[in-house]
Amino acid sequence: MKVANALAETEDRELIRKVAEGQEQAFAELMGRYAPRIFGFAFRLCGQRQDAEDLVQDTFMSALRSISQFQGKSSFSTWLYTIAAHRCQRMRRLKSGEPKRKASLEAMAEAGQALPASQQQDILEHLGSQQARQRLLAEIPKLPQEFKKVLVLRDLEGQDTAATAKILGITQAAVKSRLHRARMELKRRLVP
Repeated sequence: MKVANALAETEDRELIRKVAEGQEQAFAELMGRYAPRIFGFAFRLCGQRQDAEDLVQDTFMSALRSISQFQGKSSFSTWLYTIAAHRCQRMRRLKSGEPKRKASLEAMAEAGQALPASQQQDILEHLGSQQARQRLLAEIPKLPQEFKKVLVLRDLEGQDTAATAKILGITQAAVKSRLHRARMELKRRLVP
């Protein structure tokens, strides 16, 4: 797994270099690699397909504008998730005057199905039935935002604790605490 990650990071860095040189095809390749993952992350945070699509577009436009500022201190995917998390917060603030909208159960299940199997983490892999999976996906949007972000990044997007902390700008201890609290809250809601 580490070899594959190292290879992917090397390929990303080469693509980033090409983007900086003005090669548009390289950016399209980066988008192809990461847009589905960013969409899954955005959809679980926003709960609305259109908002998630807007967030993906906004994230990649921001990344393109600031690609020269990417210093390589973290992986490209971590950098993208950070941008997406910040854009999501901004979007929520802009919409704060509107009543909170909830995602439909079908849309949440559909978004969960769209993720590659390699992106699914323990919390989804161990659910035995589609009904239980749908119940879980329906409960995630109801979590407090700070718990939801950590849960989505760790359990659904497969980010490690260090990357999640970096993306959200919090400590690793805070990631672990929030993840535990999010899982306990889900368990409380799902287990009679």
